[in-house]
Amino acid sequence: MRARLRGVRRSLRALTTWHPYGRAYANPRWWQQLLHAAIINPGPPDGSSPEEAIVLVVTCDLELDPPWEERSWDHRSLRGIEEGLPRLLDLLDAREIRGTFFTEGILARLAPDFVREVLRRGHEIGCHGLAHESYGGPYRIDETIPQPPTLHGRSEKEITARRAKDLLEDLTGVQVRSFRAPFLHIDSTGSAAVADAGFLVDSSLQNRLFGCLSAPSHLDPGNVLSRSSDRPTHPLIVIPMSVDPKPRFRSHHPYVPVDQTPRPWASLKRIISASTRVAVTPTLVLLVHPWEFVEGFPNPFGLQCGTPRKEKLERLLDCLETPGPIRPLPMGTLAAQWEQSLCPWHAGLTPDPSPHLISHLADDDASP
Repeated sequence: MRARLRGVRRSLRALTTWHPYGRAYANPRWWQQLLHAAIINPGPPDGSSPEEAIVLVVTCDLELDPPWEERSWDHRSLRGIEEGLPRLLDLLDAREIRGTFFTEGILARLAPDFVREVLRRGHEIGCHGLAHESYGGPYRIDETIPQPPTLHGRSEKEITARRAKDLLEDLTGVQVRSFRAPFLHIDSTGSAAVADAGFLVDSSLQNRLFGCLSAPSHLDPGNVLSRSSDRPTHPLIVIPMSVDPKPRFRSHHPYVPVDQTPRPWASLKRIISASTRVAVTPTLVLLVHPWEFVEGFPNPFGLQCGTPRKEKLERLLDCLETPGPIRPLPMGTLAAQWEQSLCPWHAGLTPDPSPHLISHLADDDASP
């Protein structure tokens, strides 16, 4: 009951709290997409199969534990990485799934062996900032967690992102090309800074902004809803994270992934339908954290961690395999395939493709 009341308070406060994508809600296109998502056909009936394999991108925000107890970002533990990460890696190995681990740059110094182990298991190493700082201005999610460190200006954001990238690349010896902002909190300045820092893929947005779609695209960094036919001002490829695609007026908390919904197949059908309507491959981008797989890990949301969380993820993966084949891909591989076959600027559909960008993406450096 207490957790439910907290949720109600967060929802009410979200209606009046500034949001990094607040200006998107003043864009008529967002309201059109919201209405479209609300009336979308639920999809094929149970038992039928989508026409093509569902692309599954399993991502993990590889970070120090949230400061729920210490109440300070300067005091975070490694329990999730030490106890939860091995369980997650074993689960993915058993399913032959290779994903993307968005890693805090400071882990290159605090937990280098664990980062190397992720790479050794065949997963892509992405970047999750340096130390869970904000790339979208000052913003506090809710009362359960202190406000994260805030970066100001494009230059500071670029310098910090580049430092985190360099730390991870020096440790692993491979190019780090994918980025996800902590708390999924990034604005247009942060997006441009990430591109300036040398990243080619960003997964900081949520698909509820795009009518349930998690397909790759180039976005105008000044407008998070833009899908213009004009050539983008920077090469960053955006692959949104999948969330429960029930339309919402405001997003008060970023971590509402599909695998936490009570009926994942119902949510998946909506994603399949939305993708079919615009002729893109159904894509599901899942998000997990290492601490979720630690037995009894304390958290203010009442989430069951450890074995219950592992079993829930396994049930979701079983559910995904029911309607037809799934195609697990790391984030960078999905972006490379999209660039080479579907991107309107770089797939030969228009003159002057970008071979430099394609060559960087096509390098398969997910494993040493």
